[in-house]
Formats: sequence, structure tokens, C-alpha cells
Amino acid sequence: MNTLEKYICIFFIYAIAGWFMETFRGYFKTGKFINRGFLIGPYLPVYGFGVTLITIFLEKYVNDIYILFGMSIVLCGTLEYFTSWIMEKLFKARWWDYHNRKFNINGRICLETLIPFGILGTVLLKFANPFILKILNNIPNTTLVFILKIMLIIFIVDVIISYTVVMSFKKTAKEVENKVVKDNTEEMSKMVKEVTTEKVKEIKENVEDGLEEARENLEEFSKNVNVRLKYTKRKVYFTSKKFIDNWKESKEEIKRRRELTILSLQNLFEASKKNIKMHAEHFADSIKYKFTFMTNKEYTEVVKEKLMEKSWFTKRLTKAFPNITFVSKKFKNKK
Repeated sequence: MNTLEKYICIFFIYAIAGWFMETFRGYFKTGKFINRGFLIGPYLPVYGFGVTLITIFLEKYVNDIYILFGMSIVLCGTLEYFTSWIMEKLFKARWWDYHNRKFNINGRICLETLIPFGILGTVLLKFANPFILKILNNIPNTTLVFILKIMLIIFIVDVIISYTVVMSFKKTAKEVENKVVKDNTEEMSKMVKEVTTEKVKEIKENVEDGLEEARENLEEFSKNVNVRLKYTKRKVYFTSKKFIDNWKESKEEIKRRRELTILSLQNLFEASKKNIKMHAEHFADSIKYKFTFMTNKEYTEVVKEKLMEKSWFTKRLTKAFPNITFVSKKFKNKK
């Protein structure tokens, strides 16, 4: 058995072992059989890749427990982090989330899972691998190669089919997002029309009231001016000084009334401007709220409901990954 065949064997053995481990762990936790596999077949590639990487890079440290333990944590943690990141980019979904656990990095990895990785990596490399490789070496090479070829073909076909089906997760999430945004836009358009019509009517009424008040002030002012002029005319026979004083007083009264009227109109328009500005700010807040009224948690629940109505495979995956989350920048991100 050459080196490549050795690593392929390790990959499949631990991918299948990981599937059984996760399945039984889920059974003991929930009392129900849950297929935790991302693919159709009974294997979890992340376990296979993890142990294969440990074998490739750390086999030479098999006698140094501390380096083996520490580097197993680093390798497995890096693999888990980038697997989460790549799957999120591909399918617009986060399949696991550790934000609620202590000592996590972006919710993708956490200390609670990394420590078992270190222990498991150490045990597997020091004890399990030698035992497994000893058994594999007893299998005729021709038979082993034939089995590996069959398994590789099945695995590749499985990956292609599963990838195509799982893309429906991304498609369903996009459909829900577009529908929510469309509904919000229509609701906002209706709100804009209603609120704008009401506000314009209110502003118009305020301006009309202000103009009516200004007109009354001008009428009163006009009456006062006429009275003043009549009074001045009746007193014209008095001394010229008295006439001049009365006329100056009338001019001052005219000037004062005019200034008061202008000030009244200015105050009216300033109040209208402030009113419009306040309304605009309130309306902007309303639009922002409407666009973000749904949280990503609520968005995830809607997408999950849609996925449960689709194929048996999407239904199985939704159950297998109960903590899967769908995130959109268009909705609130409450953790």
C-alpha cells in the first residue's frame, strides 16, 4: 500500500467513523435517529479530512504528546473554521454557530470543541492509526485498490448530487429575502402616500391659518392707520408742530405694524420648515424600521419552514442541523 492509498483509506475510515459518532451522539441527546451527514452517504468528510491532515503533518511527532495535542487543536480548529466559512459563502447559511459558547472565534470554532479535537487527534495518531494500518496491510493490494476506486466514484457522485440539492438552501433563502423586501417596499410605498398626503394637508392648513392671522393683523393695522389719519386730519388746524408730531407717530405706527406682520410671517414659515424637517427625520426612521423589521433569527425560521416543505433531502438536512442560521444584511442581526 503506497502513501496515497494509505491517506485515502484513512480519510474514508474516519469519515464513516465520524458519521457513526455524530449519529449516535444525536440519538443519545434527542432519543431520535438523526442523519448528521451533509452528504447522502454515511460519512462526514470533515472528520476524514481532519484525521488525514493530522496524519500527514503530525505523524512524525507521534511520540511527543504535547506537540501532538497542541498541533491537533490548531489543525482541526483551522479546518473547522474554514469549512464553516466556505460553506457559508457557498450556501449563504451558517451550519453551526458557537456564539453562545465561551471562548469562540466568530462563532465558527470554540474552546469547548477544540479540546476534544486535541485529545482525539492524539489518541487516534498514537493508538488507532497503527492498529488500522496493520489491518489494511493484510488486505491484498489489488482488492484494496478496487474497493477504494468504487468508494471514490460513489463519493464524487454523492458530492455532485448533494451539492446540487443543497444549493436549494441558497435559492430558498434568496426567495424569502426577495419576498420580504418586496412586501416591505409595497408597504412603505403605501405608507409614503398616506403619510405624505396627511402631512401636506396639515402643513397647508397651518399656512392657511397663518395667512388668515396675518390678513386679520393687516386689516386691523389698516383700520388703525385710517383712524390715525382721520384723527390727524381733524387736528390739522392745530399748530404745525402738532401736525408733524401726529404724522411722525402715524409713520412709526405703520412701520411697527409692518415689522410685526413680517415677523409673524417669518415665524410661520420657520415653524413650517421645522415641522417638515422633523417629519422627514421621523419618516426616514420609519423607512429604516420597515426595512429591518425582521431579525435574522425570524428570517432563518421562515427559510427553514420553506425547506421543510421541499424535498426529503432538504428536510433531512434541516433536521440534521437544527442550529443552521441564514443571515442577510437587509435584516437585523440579533445574536
